[in-house]
Amino acid sequence: MIVAEGATSDAVKEIMPSNISQLLEHAKFSWNTYGDANTTEGGAWVGITAGKSSIGYGIVDSSLSISDAEGEEEDHGEIGYIPNYSQRLLAAGKAGVNTSRMVVVSPWQTLLDVSFKFADKKIYANDDEAVKDSAIKTINESSNLTHMVIDLNSANIAGRQHGFSSSNIQYKDAINKVDGYIGEIVSALKARPTYDIEDWLIIITTTHGVKPDNITYGGATIAERKIFTIYHNENINKQEIVSPELTNALSLNGKADSISMPASMATAYDIPAEGGYTIMFKIRSITKSGSNTALLSKATHGYQNPYGWAFIMVGSNKTYRFGIGDRSSTNGNTFKYYIGGTDTEVSADLNVWDAIAFRVYDSASTRYAEMYTNGKRSPAQNIGNMASAAPASNLVIGTIATSLGSGAHAIISNLSIWNTALTTDEIVNANCSMSISATHPKYGNLIGYWPLDEGEGSVLKNYAPGATGKDFSFTDFGKRVWNLVDQACAISENTFQTSSTDIVPTIFYWLNASVADSWALEGKAWLKDYETEFVK
Repeated sequence: MIVAEGATSDAVKEIMPSNISQLLEHAKFSWNTYGDANTTEGGAWVGITAGKSSIGYGIVDSSLSISDAEGEEEDHGEIGYIPNYSQRLLAAGKAGVNTSRMVVVSPWQTLLDVSFKFADKKIYANDDEAVKDSAIKTINESSNLTHMVIDLNSANIAGRQHGFSSSNIQYKDAINKVDGYIGEIVSALKARPTYDIEDWLIIITTTHGVKPDNITYGGATIAERKIFTIYHNENINKQEIVSPELTNALSLNGKADSISMPASMATAYDIPAEGGYTIMFKIRSITKSGSNTALLSKATHGYQNPYGWAFIMVGSNKTYRFGIGDRSSTNGNTFKYYIGGTDTEVSADLNVWDAIAFRVYDSASTRYAEMYTNGKRSPAQNIGNMASAAPASNLVIGTIATSLGSGAHAIISNLSIWNTALTTDEIVNANCSMSISATHPKYGNLIGYWPLDEGEGSVLKNYAPGATGKDFSFTDFGKRVWNLVDQACAISENTFQTSSTDIVPTIFYWLNASVADSWALEGKAWLKDYETEFVK
């Protein structure tokens, strides 16, 4: 495995250096792989070497130490290192024995000491040329070499000094020089006397992308997480793995996890006594609750004859519905009206986006409310002159504490609120959209728009025109989990998402080593789906 630190996916694709280009002729590769949400060098290397994201270990910098250790599946209590695949290979007998050896070469001593603590041989080299020379020497002299990691960091150094742009001559030259080293290393590998009876998989990747300023990385934005991966073997057919369009999305889990906008800031989002009103958003269920769960609301209570409105996942039949109330319910401790429940089924598969809309409109002097799920409309219901304005209540993303049950685990994205009733066509046309353009015919009626795709920080910004000061903010951002997920309608038959966490299970697959369920690896060895090409 060769890690070209700081060689961003966009730059490498644009430059297309000669040796990498040749390797692509017999490779599965992706220019839209995504690395760890912590795109510092430390976070990136955790994703590459542990097969899991760094957030589970509390990694915050390049010390590669555990800042909030919770132990590991071996139940040995607090540990001083992150379990990684050098340790796993040793346990599997694929390293540390006479017939199988793992060698790591790097200019970063901490990486050698911590992430590759269990490698058979760790070689410190001062710079990329020395790394290359040491790697070639090892390839030439080690007849029992099974696995090698080669860390080249000169592209990262050049990018930090001059910017990570292919148009920058110093950065471009650095990438081409790294590509030259890769070519020399691959040539040495193919010159091994035993090469014809060996079966090498060459993996090439990088550590991070960069923000549009071509300078900044270290955060969790999509641009910073975008990397490339190349899996080369002489028997693999050339194929680019096309990734779906992705978005950052905020995961909310159960009663204890919600974000609120104070009632004093949120009065515009009550259902008015007259005139149209529309709410639209996307929801992605991670788990389903056995009881009713309010996941988005502006209500005084989760179910006890409340004022306000709430979007609810119904536990008994796994449907969606909206409840609206003005404390005049005659049905006991419930909302006065429930809209939906019929023709609003939650997607049968988890981790699938559902497009939700709720609208209030007037027709023939009568006021109606109805709900849409993926364009499917529930029966309209006469709600009379009901409004939800008093008393004041917070606007809440996530579960209301007074909801029944423990709450479902879900992701909500692309929330918009309008002071008009959008048409059926306008609602259906938005099903696959993850943005709202200023050219939208009702843009002037948009009073709240939160994409919920920040990926970092403690503010969920409201992008609606005239909505200054109506952002969501929170102080417990340390516990927030940002998920990099496909956008609505982005998945097709020939697309799937690749990740840096795929590297470890792929290495184990190639070396025919077992992966224990207790390791809870997040990536997939998807290369095995193509093994008819290279298993002879």
